[in-house]
Amino acid sequence: MAGQNPLAVLRANRRVWIVGAIHSNLSALKEIHQEIASQAQFGDRLVYTGNMIGFGEETQQTLAEIMSFRRWFLSIWPYTDLEDVVYLRGRQEEMLAKMTQLHFAPDPQEVLQYVYAMGLEPVLKMYGLSRDHLNSAAEEGTNALVTLTGRLSTNIRNMPGHDPFFNSLKHAAYTEDGVILCVSSGLDGEKPLQKQGDNFWWSGEDFHQLGHAYGGFCRIIRGYDPAHSGFKETAFTVTLDNGPRDQQKICAVGLDRQGEVFETFISS
Repeated sequence: MAGQNPLAVLRANRRVWIVGAIHSNLSALKEIHQEIASQAQFGDRLVYTGNMIGFGEETQQTLAEIMSFRRWFLSIWPYTDLEDVVYLRGRQEEMLAKMTQLHFAPDPQEVLQYVYAMGLEPVLKMYGLSRDHLNSAAEEGTNALVTLTGRLSTNIRNMPGHDPFFNSLKHAAYTEDGVILCVSSGLDGEKPLQKQGDNFWWSGEDFHQLGHAYGGFCRIIRGYDPAHSGFKETAFTVTLDNGPRDQQKICAVGLDRQGEVFETFISS
């Protein structure tokens, strides 16, 4: 939302649960949620690292599951705060936002081909836009695209909870003690946190080469690897990538207050 801080600060915590890319994989997400629920404790925090939508066909059910689990997580203990559960913006969520502005794109057809290749087509279909609708509007020009993007924005608002959900997405999240930093895909190790911009979801190729405590953080955790190399832990980083996309798995970890991994979940 306009005026909101794009960086989330996780208040004093015991532990942090962090969920990697979901890509509308409902069954795997439920499995991860069950594992977290079985071990959750008072004072825990929860971060979803983006890429919650895309590729899979069950986006609506997946978002409903995420929002339902958030309500449960915030209701089981006293003194919880709405910001104890954080959703980050990933590539998929960024592309959906850009699709609502497709009429401004210099080459809408090129944008659409990229969006299809990146797995957003099932999401657009859920919001009432087929590939035929999109391609036809791109061929017809600006007026048709304005109508189409307006329809997309309206349909997002009409889905219960979806508009507030997407408006609540943060660019990154960190613990207030400066130990843990959570990002979606990567960051530029030479830029300060406030200057990263879209590096949070579009960079990441050299994430594993980060050989120092960036910004003073002990651990940086990301939920998606563009190279799909799977789970990887180094002295300063943890990658929760689910590996080759055809495996359709979700990875999640629990970190203690020192930034050490005490639990790793990979869905079956």
